[in-house]
Amino acid sequence: MYQVLGADPSMSRAEIKRLYIALAKETHPDANAASSSFNNNNNNNKSISLGNTNDYIHEDDDSNRFNEIAQAWSILSDSKLRRAHDRELAAHDFKEDIVKKASEVAREYGPAARKFYDDIAIPLLRRTTATTLAGLSAVAEEVAASEQMKQQQQQQQQQQQQQQQQMGDASTMSNTKKLSGVTTLSEVVREVSEIKRGVNLGMPGGDAILEDFGRAFQRVIEASKNATRQIDGLELKEKSVDLRKRADEAQLESMAVLQQLTEIRLERLRLTFHSSFAEFTSSEAIQYLNGFNNGSNHPSEDDQVTLLQRMTFKHPIKQDIEAFAVAETEFDVKVQGKLEIDRQLNARQRAMHEAENNAKLAVEEERARKMLEVAQKRVAESQKALMDAQKSLRDLDVTVKKADQEVSKARTMLKRKRDVVRQELKRKSNMVVVDHGPNKLLEQQLFDNNGKKVVRINPGYNRSSSMNVMGFEEQALATIESLLKDERRIEGDFLRLVDKASRLVSRSERLRLRSEDLIGEHQQISDTRDSISNEMTDAAPISNIASEMME
Repeated sequence: MYQVLGADPSMSRAEIKRLYIALAKETHPDANAASSSFNNNNNNNKSISLGNTNDYIHEDDDSNRFNEIAQAWSILSDSKLRRAHDRELAAHDFKEDIVKKASEVAREYGPAARKFYDDIAIPLLRRTTATTLAGLSAVAEEVAASEQMKQQQQQQQQQQQQQQQQMGDASTMSNTKKLSGVTTLSEVVREVSEIKRGVNLGMPGGDAILEDFGRAFQRVIEASKNATRQIDGLELKEKSVDLRKRADEAQLESMAVLQQLTEIRLERLRLTFHSSFAEFTSSEAIQYLNGFNNGSNHPSEDDQVTLLQRMTFKHPIKQDIEAFAVAETEFDVKVQGKLEIDRQLNARQRAMHEAENNAKLAVEEERARKMLEVAQKRVAESQKALMDAQKSLRDLDVTVKKADQEVSKARTMLKRKRDVVRQELKRKSNMVVVDHGPNKLLEQQLFDNNGKKVVRINPGYNRSSSMNVMGFEEQALATIESLLKDERRIEGDFLRLVDKASRLVSRSERLRLRSEDLIGEHQQISDTRDSISNEMTDAAPISNIASEMME
């Protein structure tokens, strides 16, 4: 697991977590899918089918790699699982390298054996006295068994090798006795060093001891495992004892709290019983009585009733509490009945409110229905009126067209008549009359009835100017508009002058009447009348001309 994350067993959890996060970001399938899609878009020259196959293989590899990393982190992140993994890993590595390590120890016992045992065996054996003793005992047993086997082999050999075999047996027995008596690791190393020196000196039986040394260490490992399990059991037992001790302490603390609670409750009940307005229950009365009886020397005597108390119908306190409990039960029943009635009342009130709301909704619906009916009627009437209007409009369309035709005909007729009059007037305007008789009308001249006085209609308008204007319609229309404005202005001035003259005549008449009253001269009056009549006669043609012009 450490190799998967690229970590070291000596690293902390935070350091391993940083390595896990970095590897997870690199090997996550989603991140690799995004990068592969980006690479496929950039590599346009590659085959599409081959690129997709490579992507699938790459995604599978990344997925497997990511799963391995996640599994490694799930084990190394948990302290218990990590310790178990470390133990298993150390034992596995030690088993794989046991032959190699044994041979190395056989070749170089001295400091190498101590380093091997300190670096590998001691961490695995948890550096405990029990484990060390178990390993040493296993070594001694293994060496003794090996010696017995060697003795059997030596008896079967030829006579010429008996002397050498006996010398090897003597050396082996001495080493076995030494190993079986040692109790520390330093003594084991020292004895093994002596064996090495004997091997180097060519002592018989040394090679057999060195060959069996690896199996001896295997026995050490097995014994260390058993010792480890025993130590784990002892640790669990110690934890169990510790937890039981803590449970006892918590129980004692709970009892103290319960005692404090009881004292506070009794004090509250005492104050409650001494207060006239405080309420309490029968169960609280029984609790207080039990606490009071527990503190009294003769609890049974306190509840005794004397003969005099019996004659006065005095009851024991327990009987009173029982009666109080019965009354309390009856009260609870009544309260429950009242609550049930209140619940029914609330339910009926809710039903009534709901019925009222439904009635209001029904009224609103009825009103809305009526309004809808009225609206529908109005819509029908409006549609009917619209249809009638459309029908009348269609009927009137013929009349309108007929009226338009008649107006068009009348306009045409009017235009024709106007053109006839215009032609006649133009013809009249082109005539030149030299005679100045009373019955001749010259251009721009108008005679009175007596043929004496001439009124000029437009003194500034001559024949040459009119002929020039006739050739240009736009200029003629502008000139006509200007002349019309002048005509209206002059007509207004004329009417104002006529009104002024009439007012002056009226004032003169009033003055005349006053003068008749003041002077009384008939001759002057007659002369004045004649003059006024003459003036009125002269003013009559002017008024007639004004009325004609107004028409």
